[in-house]
Amino acid sequence: MVALVAVPDLGREMVGGLVAEWYRADGAEVAPGEPVCRLECDFIAFEIEAEGAGVLRHRRPAGSIERKGAILGVIVSRGEGLPPDEELRALEARATAAIEAPAAPAGRGAAALEQAPAVPGTHRGAAAAGADDLAEPGPAAVVVPFPARGARAEAGADGHAVPLAEPGGAIPGLPLWEEGEATARADAEAAMGRQDGAMQPEPASRLARIADEAAATAEVLSAHVCVSWARAREAAAALSDEWHPFGPKPTVEDLAVRAIARALAEAGLNAGPAGVVVVEPDADRSFAVENPLDEEFRRMVQARADGGGSFERAEWVVVSLMPLGVERLEPRLSGGRLAFGLGAGPEGQGTITMRYDSMLFGEGEAGRVLARVRSLVENPYRLWG
Repeated sequence: MVALVAVPDLGREMVGGLVAEWYRADGAEVAPGEPVCRLECDFIAFEIEAEGAGVLRHRRPAGSIERKGAILGVIVSRGEGLPPDEELRALEARATAAIEAPAAPAGRGAAALEQAPAVPGTHRGAAAAGADDLAEPGPAAVVVPFPARGARAEAGADGHAVPLAEPGGAIPGLPLWEEGEATARADAEAAMGRQDGAMQPEPASRLARIADEAAATAEVLSAHVCVSWARAREAAAALSDEWHPFGPKPTVEDLAVRAIARALAEAGLNAGPAGVVVVEPDADRSFAVENPLDEEFRRMVQARADGGGSFERAEWVVVSLMPLGVERLEPRLSGGRLAFGLGAGPEGQGTITMRYDSMLFGEGEAGRVLARVRSLVENPYRLWG
């Protein structure tokens, strides 16, 4: 059973928010009710909790700006694959339509309350409270004071934030929230609704501006490392002789893909399916490796030789120009989280290039991943040890 991690509806004025932080990494095990990420918008930050137990898979990165109903991640059972993108997009569309469905005009209930005859000894506020009690309460999001890290330190064992001792307070660097101003604005909006017949939707220009600013600050960066392919070629040839004539024939690209997957896993990143493109003099070969960290390297190579999996499900890409003797390349990063380029020059030397989004990886993380890949490629017998 798949559980969704989605942006909840926090009211008309909250059109979306910033995915500030994922508390649990992609591929981590989560328990029901465990906070998995923090969403920030305007004056509040709140945590989204897991609705079920299983393996958390991210769909939106930290730093992205998402609207109500957007599916940030899914929780699947161990060994269960991700739902198709078409199904997730349909769920998002239904959730957005339900959230944006027009509600009853706000002025209608107020007008009925004003026209009702007053009962001696009954306060109008009590009558309003009684009317509110007729509505069925919906699920409420867990709201915590900004920033969430301070609140998490004071939270109880169940992970919920402890309420403040007294109401009020200020957020450093932001305006105060005055009750009088909030009441005056609510009265003005209610009067406008009675005049126009419906509340005017809040323009999304501010959200679009925030998204543009976040996209402008993000950069696609590259890191390179020089490697020697000599021992990787020797290992591929030795395995080919050992498996001949009934086994598959491994390539240097197979060893490189496994080395990259191992380095990503050791860095705490989920090494999911990999898409591989090998550019040869006459044509390009493309295939997918569903499980680059299979316990048996031969089984991984055999799956690749049998045609591999679906390239569209690849979570990272490896492009090789080694058959052409090109020493270095900058792979294109479009819609993927990571891209690696393999190049080979004279005397068995070459480069491995890593292209990544600066909002997802830092220079230090990228450097450590590449250093580990080089160590594994130059000592390939560690890859199945």
